[in-house]
Amino acid sequence: MNLKISTRLQLMVASAAQGMAIIGLNGLVSLHDNMLDDRRAKTRQLVEVALGTLEHFALQEQQGNLARVDAQQSAISALKNIRYHGEEYFWINDMHPRMVMHPLFPELDGKDLSDYQDPNGKHLFREFVLVVRSQGQGFVDYDWPKPGSLKPVPKVSFVMGFQPWGWILGSGVYIDDINKIFFLQAALSGVIGLLVLVVVVIISLIISRSIATPLRRITRSIDTLYSDEDDQAFERAQQDLRKHAQYGSEIGDLVEVLYAFRSNFQQRKQSEETLRKLSQAVEQSPASVMITDTRGNIEYVNRAFTLYTGYEADEVMGRNPRFLQSGHTQSSQYQHLWKQLASGKEWRGEFHNRKKDGELYWTYSTLNPITDAEGKITHYLESNENITQRKEYEERLLQQVNFDTLTALPNCFSGLRNHAGILFQPSACGERLRPLFGSTLYPLFAMKLRLGNYGLHPDLLGNRSCIALPPHPCGKPGSPAATAIARLYLGLLLAYPAAP
Repeated sequence: MNLKISTRLQLMVASAAQGMAIIGLNGLVSLHDNMLDDRRAKTRQLVEVALGTLEHFALQEQQGNLARVDAQQSAISALKNIRYHGEEYFWINDMHPRMVMHPLFPELDGKDLSDYQDPNGKHLFREFVLVVRSQGQGFVDYDWPKPGSLKPVPKVSFVMGFQPWGWILGSGVYIDDINKIFFLQAALSGVIGLLVLVVVVIISLIISRSIATPLRRITRSIDTLYSDEDDQAFERAQQDLRKHAQYGSEIGDLVEVLYAFRSNFQQRKQSEETLRKLSQAVEQSPASVMITDTRGNIEYVNRAFTLYTGYEADEVMGRNPRFLQSGHTQSSQYQHLWKQLASGKEWRGEFHNRKKDGELYWTYSTLNPITDAEGKITHYLESNENITQRKEYEERLLQQVNFDTLTALPNCFSGLRNHAGILFQPSACGERLRPLFGSTLYPLFAMKLRLGNYGLHPDLLGNRSCIALPPHPCGKPGSPAATAIARLYLGLLLAYPAAP
């Protein structure tokens, strides 16, 4: 139900008022019925007592102490002057019906009352006869004037038949006072209920304002939270809200939660912004990036992966990266890789993999485990740098260094490297090389060398004799030109590793 809080409170008040009205009305009706039942019960008891008088004189007649006329007259005289509750009385009529005795309206005595009606058109004496004939006794409602008044008022009477003489003995109570009490009580209850309703409405309005006003301010604060306004605007909204929120109540708790939410929201925005930057950086990175689960199944690849391998992202999702293997990488390397990752350590190394079109390529890969807040490994991150061109360049460079470009035969560097065990043995007459290489290089390169026509050439015969120093175009030993050539030659030996 999409209603405002104030509307809901108004509905609640209206429902409560309706419930109170129903309960009050039911109480008033019950009060009226109880009072009427009480009056009826007392009237019945009095008629039953008065009937004992008729029975007494009838017994006198049966015993022969009184004639019927005398007995009936004695009974009439005994009942005619009886009053109860100030103005209530007894009357007697027969089954015709004729009035036998009425203490307030003696002019009715002896008259036929078959056609007598109350103001509502009810033939009340016919009703008396009908009730006695059908039930022997009962109650009849009608209107009848009070003593000293000619205006009929509501009355309920109880009648009982006295069979020995064919009489009907009755008495009634006026119930207009019951109705007065009922309406007076109804008016009093209505006034009280109205006052209670007014108080409840006022309280509900106060409660509604105490809830709705801070909530409207909270709504504005939340709008400020998601808007582009600065933090000062949010703080002003919060200060305004604090003036209307009583701490310790739910509204106060909501204010505190909103403060915490604001802080968390700002942190989340910063985190999302950082994550967005990192995501773009990873996606636009020139290095191939792959994320797998702990079983090695791919969950993410960036665009560089597609450029490197030729596989689209949707082609590799859920697959194990072993489909990239070319068979040129040793299994021991993979074993070492998984051992490192399982222990939570980083692994670095080279892979010789195969693209989608079958072309081979080299990558320099870095693999790291990704852990959760508890330190448990949840994923693996692999970053790959394509080093195929660098590998090709190194291969060409080694080819040029170790083999002659015209004949493709091993050159002097290749021979020197392959006979390093001989060339780097100290020479007995190596002191003669010191002027050539200088005191710094001499301890490292004291070898069996001989000078050729255009520079230094390794002695591949393994001859342990001292080096001969014939004349050469570069000048005498120790000259600047010879020293430069020697240092350049040995520098190249250090720069490139041995050929396999």
